[in-house]
Amino acid sequence: MEAGRDGLVAGGHGAGDDDDHDGDDDLPGTRIDIEGLEHLTLRSVGIDIGSATTHLVFARLGLRRQGGALSARWVVSERDVLHRSPIALTPYRENGTIDADAVLRIVERGYTGARLRADEIDTGAVLITGEALKRENARPIVERFASQGGRFVCASAGPNHEAILAAHGSGAVALSAERRHGTVLHLDIGGGTAKVARIKGGEIRHVAAVSVGARLICVAEDGRATRIDEPGAAYLRAAGMAAPRIGAIVPLAVRRRCAALMWEVLAATIRGGTTGGLAAELLVTPPLPPEPLDGIVAVVVSGGVAEYVYGLEEREYDDLGPLLGEAVRDGIAALFPAGTLVSATERIRATVIGASEYTVQASGQTTYVTRGDVLPVRGLTVVRARIDLGGDAPGRAIVDALARFDRDAIGDDVALALALDGTVSYRALARLGESIKELVAGPDDPARGPLVLLLDIDVARALGRLLTHELGLRLPIVVADGIDVGELDYVDVGRPIGLLGVLPVTVRSLIFPTR
Repeated sequence: MEAGRDGLVAGGHGAGDDDDHDGDDDLPGTRIDIEGLEHLTLRSVGIDIGSATTHLVFARLGLRRQGGALSARWVVSERDVLHRSPIALTPYRENGTIDADAVLRIVERGYTGARLRADEIDTGAVLITGEALKRENARPIVERFASQGGRFVCASAGPNHEAILAAHGSGAVALSAERRHGTVLHLDIGGGTAKVARIKGGEIRHVAAVSVGARLICVAEDGRATRIDEPGAAYLRAAGMAAPRIGAIVPLAVRRRCAALMWEVLAATIRGGTTGGLAAELLVTPPLPPEPLDGIVAVVVSGGVAEYVYGLEEREYDDLGPLLGEAVRDGIAALFPAGTLVSATERIRATVIGASEYTVQASGQTTYVTRGDVLPVRGLTVVRARIDLGGDAPGRAIVDALARFDRDAIGDDVALALALDGTVSYRALARLGESIKELVAGPDDPARGPLVLLLDIDVARALGRLLTHELGLRLPIVVADGIDVGELDYVDVGRPIGLLGVLPVTVRSLIFPTR
């Protein structure tokens, strides 16, 4: 395994490397397939701590070098799930915070079940989402697990980001890429929220979240309420229960009505546009833009409630899961033509199965770094935006990209990746630079962490100089080009190396199951 790891971080160009002839690797007999040089095998783990449940997925990832140069990108060619831990309820203390010790025991049992030790894991991802993210000790828990072995991506995902993760994890994005035409609608319905994603041609176009979930209201066997979250109380009042409280009897008819109301709220969210009544009150994010439902060619459902939607679970967990699953299944059947509901690759386990890693070297001739002493930086979330250089408002695309990750500004923990379309001119770069400056979070302080920009064309030095010398941005700035990253990637940026200031950039990509 160590040989593979060493090969993974190798980078740079030797005298005989030629990136212009990557296609030669496909010729019979020209590729020497050596573990650690041309392909790697990694063990990976995904740890998902959600509002209602916590579970782990262990996988073996096969990576293959894409191209002949040692700096070429590694792509995942194989992924085999080794072990799925049992689904456990996320443990909370009486004061509402996550019970970190109990979560750690769940993780330890997962490793035991997989017959793996922490030091046998090469890479992985820890996700904390939903209501669990709101607890005051959420972030320290993620960092605690990330430090226990392996090379981890730590992601605290808000509702929009969680919608993107779930759409990939359920297989809905892959299904959309296969079907090409029409919209695939993805619904991820968990314990506290339902996330909605519209996907076209394998690209997530719009996401939203609403307070619809199985564990907003929990009842004991005798019908007495054991948990009523604030949105759950709103549903109970709308169902005719004047004063919802813990310990009160919640009749089956009222619970069934609450499940029906949840579907009505979810259906209003699916339609998009400005909604009124209960749906407007319970939206967690801005609404989806309005869009006709007749363009939807498939509906995929994931999350714990999906087990009931597809009729794969009959057990009850003292919540609204069975009733909500029935309401969603009947609602989809009434709203869409027969056959629109499509099975998900993963349902309650629609999450990452780990993370892959590869290292690239940014050319020192085009990289712009104001201060090398602020590097390295690690674990930056990639926020990717496509910029029309001919447009009047390049900042709008950046604002929209940040919103997908539940952000309103460019923070120190973000690497802003920009795909630039159109003709490059001084005026276009100046407009882009002004937009970036306006969206930088916090004070313009030279002591802060760096503003990291990753570009797909060779204008890194021009944009960096413009931001620093003409727009007067005092933050440390790192601008690199030729870095190919996606919206579910994380990057580490090392210190410049050598006389040319070659910049090492490590990219970690979240990995999902395939259909």
